[in-house]
Amino acid sequence: MHSPAHNHLEKTFFSLLTHLSILCHCCDKTFCPDHLDEHYESINEQLKPLVEEINLLNDQIMNKTKMKLIGNCLDKLNQWRNESYKTINHFYEKKCQELEEYYMKHTENQQIEINEIEPKLNKLIHEQNTTEEDIKLLKSTIDILKQQIKELHQISYHINIRSFELNENCLSIEQIQTNEIDFTVLLSPFKTIDCSNYSRLICSNGENMLLMHKNSELHLFNKECTIIKKILWKNGYIHHVCWSSTLEKFILIIFNKGISLTDENFQSIEQINIDPEKKWQLCACSETCDSESLSSKNL
Repeated sequence: MHSPAHNHLEKTFFSLLTHLSILCHCCDKTFCPDHLDEHYESINEQLKPLVEEINLLNDQIMNKTKMKLIGNCLDKLNQWRNESYKTINHFYEKKCQELEEYYMKHTENQQIEINEIEPKLNKLIHEQNTTEEDIKLLKSTIDILKQQIKELHQISYHINIRSFELNENCLSIEQIQTNEIDFTVLLSPFKTIDCSNYSRLICSNGENMLLMHKNSELHLFNKECTIIKKILWKNGYIHHVCWSSTLEKFILIIFNKGISLTDENFQSIEQINIDPEKKWQLCACSETCDSESLSSKNL
């Protein structure tokens, strides 16, 4: 049998267990052992919707926000790359054509001579009435051709190619605050032209060129915004001007003279007869079609 002291100690221990409270450090509240698990479970239940929200935010930052922030810039960058490829390919094809023309220039006479000899030989073989004089003449002609071709082999062309360089100012990335309106990002100016002395300004950009009409002169600028050509203009008042990359010419709307074309060297001015009874004010060329088109506004 237990002593009275032992029985008293046992009762005290069970009384302490019954009134035991545990402090939750997260919310600074106390719970009995029976309710502590329920408390932890309620906390976990509050965490589950937060997990869903953070997953949603992650999807927005990785996809929707990315396209909103830089999607338009990526589209413009891809367009710039495609247009640059087109420009390089056009320049490459132009230089290939020049090389072909050099080749034809040096070999045209020899090719004509060979084309004339071949049917003569076939005719002599077929008719079987060749004379010694015929053979002597043919051999002489062939010897001359051999010598000419030998001399051609002494000629060579060398192409000077400068490494392709991109200026960092061609492309720049800037942050703008749109305030829910997506304004087009304007690049920082690469070069500037002082137009303070231009009483009336009409300009059009060609491929790496800028044409400006100043009073009684036409000024042609290069891509560095430097004047490379000036001509005196006495062909009338220019309403508008644009560049046709297909024609590789400037299209000018001239007062009382209709529509005219001129190249970058201003060698000649070609009059275009499009409804001469009308007066035209504006012109534009579209590069979205296979062939460029002229669009003008009737006054």
